[in-house]
Amino acid sequence: MDSAETTSSALCRNCGAEVRACFCESCGQKVHEHHGSLWSLLTELLSEWFALDGRLLSSLRALLRPGSLTIAYLEGKRVAFLAPLRLYLLASVLLFSSILNLEAPDAAGTNLKILGEQVISAPSVQRDGVQTSRLLEFLAEDTWLAKLLGGHLKDEVEALKLQPPQETMDALFDGLRRLLPTSLILFVPFLAAVLKLLYLRSGRLFVDHLVFAVHLQSALFLALTVAWSIANAAQLSLLISALIYACTGLALIVVYFPMAMQRVYRGHKGFTAIKAGVLLYCYMQLMGLVISLPAIAVLLRS
Repeated sequence: MDSAETTSSALCRNCGAEVRACFCESCGQKVHEHHGSLWSLLTELLSEWFALDGRLLSSLRALLRPGSLTIAYLEGKRVAFLAPLRLYLLASVLLFSSILNLEAPDAAGTNLKILGEQVISAPSVQRDGVQTSRLLEFLAEDTWLAKLLGGHLKDEVEALKLQPPQETMDALFDGLRRLLPTSLILFVPFLAAVLKLLYLRSGRLFVDHLVFAVHLQSALFLALTVAWSIANAAQLSLLISALIYACTGLALIVVYFPMAMQRVYRGHKGFTAIKAGVLLYCYMQLMGLVISLPAIAVLLRS
């Protein structure tokens, strides 16, 4: 009996412990022979990154039910799902890869306002008897940031009017591609901090709110990626694509977030609705700041 056990056992190459299963009971490393083939290495890499063993699909299915993935994680049911950080990184890579392909529109057909000042003026286009004109606004005058910066950046706004219009438009979208990924990462601790304040009496730790915020942001990123992919596949115009993108994000924020809050934190639906309103207000304020960052960068550089 002892000889049979000795024959079927092996030594873990990581810690040296005796192993009788697929994984080391001491350190958890998988026990297998690496034959050095390129395919086996690639398969292992993809499995580790994208969890092709089924955890990705399980996580996506759970995300379809607002709050379910967070509840499962907080209850300790974690083996079947992607870790929150890994899910967020995957969703971020997918979203940012679509953002990096975002091209600046033709300045000749777009009106651009910064701090309420018309920086680029484009003539309206007559289409089927209807006058249309694309309008982009950065740092809208009714935002707190515009009121804070408005009096200090007037000279920079005037300088932009003297620049070639397409150069200004390209600079704005280049700033959007560079700054948006970093800025969106700030959403996660921001959301967690707001949730902590809203649910001070819940007894939950900040880490619990952080996990919930990661799952919310991951769901938003994945939905936006799908919307952008569909718009690109259909070869829709930039304006229509942006509209679909905005509607998808708004639907997630206005519908998905409150449903997830109710499922995770429970409580009276009326109180949840009020807290969701506060969260959405703070979220939209930060979103306005993120959208304004490219304009601020262009103004300071002018």
